Amino acid sequence: MTKITSNQGDSVGLPSFEQLMEIKALGKERLSFQRGAWRAQYEALSQEEKALVDAKFSKILTKIAAQFGRSRPFVFTGETHTPTEDDDS
Repeated sequence: MTKITSNQGDSVGLPSFEQLMEIKALGKERLSFQRGAWRAQYEALSQEEKALVDAKFSKILTKIAAQFGRSRPFVFTGETHTPTEDDDS
């Protein structure tokens, strides 16, 4: 596989592609570590405390679902508009 490099970003002061991928990987690793810590804290709770946490999250998630509405799959009907010479004007 060919290594993709970008020297353009270096001249402008922007991070290169490799640096961006490294930043992304570090972010994913950090979030994974945080999820593990949160999971450990949750598992350490008593059944009553877990029920309270679950109820609180359920309430929050219900509010989010109400804000964005019910998810529906996109159905493509096949109707597309192709530009014609008359559309240029």
